[in-house]
Amino acid sequence: GQWLRVRGRFPALLAGHDPVVSRVRTPIGRRGIYAVRIGIDDRAAANVICQKLQSVGGACVVVRNR
Repeated sequence: GQWLRVRGRFPALLAGHDPVVSRVRTPIGRRGIYAVRIGIDDRAAANVICQKLQSVGGACVVVRNR
């Protein structure tokens, strides 16, 4: 599904990661969006992956574990 599509767009950056895919409601529109989350060992490494995704047209936000 959604993970395969995202991984297909960015295979070198996302290979080897196990995703968690969830539907997220947004205040804009009724359809919502899908969030794909991957776990990274530390915040610095997560920031690096996020910046690389953004540099090739992906959307990314680093969030703290709950």
